[in-house]
Amino acid sequence: MDKENLKRNVKINLRCVAQSCKGGVPLSQLQSDYKGLLGADIPLKDLGYSSLEYFLRDIPDVISLKRNEKGAFVAEGVADASTAHIAKLISKQKTSK
Repeated sequence: MDKENLKRNVKINLRCVAQSCKGGVPLSQLQSDYKGLLGADIPLKDLGYSSLEYFLRDIPDVISLKRNEKGAFVAEGVADASTAHIAKLISKQKTSK
């Protein structure tokens, strides 16, 4: 798979992982959630990135990085036309205590 197709697939998968959790996924957990769902790590080196944070900052159309109340980064999926309905459903979920 060429680099462009690989990046497109990773972006689709990351959006799904990040949108699956109301309030986003802590950056420290994103890699393990991705691997748990897809069976492989995010191929950062193959995409030319040295860290997950650098990669996520380069794809603001897919992931929005925010800080939680403890100051840690949280990755939130950015909805597009194909995932807006999912984002709407997740936003209506009750927050866990």
